[in-house]
Amino acid sequence: MDKQRAFVIRPFGKKKDAAGTEIDFEEVHQKLIGPALEQAGMVGGTTGDIVEPGNIREDMFALIIEADLTVCDITIHNANVFYELGIRHALRKTRTVMIKGQPCADSPPFDLLTDRYQPYRDAEPGKAKDELVKVIKDALSSIRETDSPIFKMLPTLRETEPASVAQVVPQDFIEEVDRAKAVKSKGWLRLLSSEVAGRRFQWPALRLIGQAQWNLEDWQGARNTFERVRDNDPYDVHANLALANVYERIYRRYPLQEDMLRRSDQEIDRVLAHSDRTTEDQRAEALGLKGRNRKTEWRQRFVNINDLAARRKGATNLSLREAYEQYRVAYLTDLNHFWPGLAALQLGTRALELSSDEETWGISSRRRKQHRPMFVS
Repeated sequence: MDKQRAFVIRPFGKKKDAAGTEIDFEEVHQKLIGPALEQAGMVGGTTGDIVEPGNIREDMFALIIEADLTVCDITIHNANVFYELGIRHALRKTRTVMIKGQPCADSPPFDLLTDRYQPYRDAEPGKAKDELVKVIKDALSSIRETDSPIFKMLPTLRETEPASVAQVVPQDFIEEVDRAKAVKSKGWLRLLSSEVAGRRFQWPALRLIGQAQWNLEDWQGARNTFERVRDNDPYDVHANLALANVYERIYRRYPLQEDMLRRSDQEIDRVLAHSDRTTEDQRAEALGLKGRNRKTEWRQRFVNINDLAARRKGATNLSLREAYEQYRVAYLTDLNHFWPGLAALQLGTRALELSSDEETWGISSRRRKQHRPMFVS
């Protein structure tokens, strides 16, 4: 079972506040933060968990950006804590939980005065565990647009995609995925998909596995894999677009599962509804996929009809027009995204051929001129 990862930003060891009162932050972690994360079903820790050789600051950047949720202890004025919190606020829009011990002589810095934080008693941090568990779960399920003061002030700022971070999936794991793909072993890929659960690199690894499953036409395997990525982040653009494709392929193979095409549309709508997270190319791709769905609907009306006249009649349905328009809009969104343009040209040509029989379309002679321009670019 997948577990979301947390990163904890906090002072280490025993530190004193401005009045000289000593606070044991290791005890705070052992009795409050760690148990709360475990009870909330999360894994993860602090920079103290980094044991690989290399630049610890680069690893810290990656952990902060990749984390599904960050817990930050702002009890005392600690430069490292505020530096790391600033990185999180600047690069991720949501799921940053702040906590603060009481009593403490250090008041929150001016820039954090209006921000919410979960209090705990320095002498008995464990007593605040249940409250922190609730705050963590609420943050994971929240539909709030942002909890970052930076994104509140700069609403058009684009959030960093965790998938873009240079967090490398281990080379031996990549090679194993390649071997499974080379021998076309769907079962091997599904096994690898289950083995990465809870690992630091689980999300990029799942994307890698899902793409391999797509290449092997293991639609159900790819669906399960990408749904896990999507469930972690409902607006993960890569997962949304991948699932839009997978659901359409499942519908094409099993037409009776009509909800698959609706699900595909829903994934596309998620992408189009969040322009702050998408590029022009991704929006064009999403619009093109919506056109592809309408084309699939159109083909389904006549693909199994043997009689030519009945087949032609089945082809004259509104899904053809809708598919053409969606492809056309997709192409105009990004002229470098040429595939929707070719698809629009193809469907427009077929529509013009079919329109020679206006009676089949149910169009009277008075309305012919009104309808024909719909297929003119």
